[in-house]
Amino acid sequence: MQIPCYVDLRQARMVLSEIGIELSERQMKRASETDGRGRRKLPFFVDPIDKRLKIEKGTLVNIYRNLQEEAQQLLFLLDCGYDLEDALDRYDEVCLYDGTASDYAAELVEECYELPDNLRFYIDYDAMARDMKINGEIAELRYDRIVTNANDF
Repeated sequence: MQIPCYVDLRQARMVLSEIGIELSERQMKRASETDGRGRRKLPFFVDPIDKRLKIEKGTLVNIYRNLQEEAQQLLFLLDCGYDLEDALDRYDEVCLYDGTASDYAAELVEECYELPDNLRFYIDYDAMARDMKINGEIAELRYDRIVTNANDF
């Protein structure tokens, strides 16, 4: 079990900038404010010792990574021609894979087939990945992230 690490607003901005998310001080402050019902947008809490707002570092990173993934799923559907309302209804159906298309092809073969060791080196995973892209079975969002159920859309 990992020991929790709590960060204040300034440190939270630095943590997010390390993963490529640049927020202004104002944006961080707004994310930590309470709404009309007294709830915060993010799980910040007032530290009882130093009376400053804090959040657990791992939780913060996970929240923003999940939001990035959801945004990529939505953008994929919008690129496929869905209107915003339909994309919002279906974005969670988009299956993402972190890795290259060739990595996905290799993983797919290993999961679906039991190959003898002497044949594993003869399979051209790059060609399989290329064919899956051409057939519309997968779609590359960026070099290391693909949609694995592109045919469904």
